[in-house]
Amino acid sequence: MTGTVLIKAVFSCNGSITNIHVVEGLAHGLTEQAIAAVKKIKYVPAVKGGKYASMWMQLVYNFNLY
Repeated sequence: MTGTVLIKAVFSCNGSITNIHVVEGLAHGLTEQAIAAVKKIKYVPAVKGGKYASMWMQLVYNFNLY
């Protein structure tokens, strides 16, 4: 199985990831695995005008299982 899972999510100003939306998914639990990976991301929020800002991000997970 090969393919791509495309996810859009908000990287919030408080350091959490919210509004996770699957744009393109895969079967056999791969979409769920990609979502689980998104939830584990740690990051420092973006700064705009001296304040932390939330922003939409698009994440791409490529799977190549043989």
